[in-house]
Amino acid sequence: MKKYILIITLVLSALSVNAQLKVGEMLPDINLMNEKNIEINIASFKGKTILIDFWASSCGACRISNRKLANFYKLNQDKNFVIIGISLDRDKQKWLAAIDKDKMTYIQLNQPKDFKEKLGKLLKIREIPTTLLFNSNGVFIAKNPRGKLINNEIAKGML
Repeated sequence: MKKYILIITLVLSALSVNAQLKVGEMLPDINLMNEKNIEINIASFKGKTILIDFWASSCGACRISNRKLANFYKLNQDKNFVIIGISLDRDKQKWLAAIDKDKMTYIQLNQPKDFKEKLGKLLKIREIPTTLLFNSNGVFIAKNPRGKLINNEIAKGML
């Protein structure tokens, strides 16, 4: 019986590893709506270092992260760097209120059907907040990167 449990655990672990976005994969060419109902293609930001941030207005950890990212963006917005916030909010008013309250001046897009829709499904997002770093060529570098790694990629993208 223990053998079967071990085998099942190993198979499930292997499946979950394969389900994650892998370093070196490319930024997908997909459109999402912004707060003004304008369709934005995320791949159009290739040429800049891109940090994609998945969040929701009801997520406390996301809201703390939003404020930190807003400050980080202010310091780096002129350095060939962009943050794309992707909200999973279904209620547009709550989404817009959070953008305003958290002072997020960077690009905001909405994917109201959570992880199983469009970009969340393609990038295999399972929890929020989640950030994904892509270099200026659109190549995936890291999931939930720290400041030093982001700063290094921004510096490379400015060369």
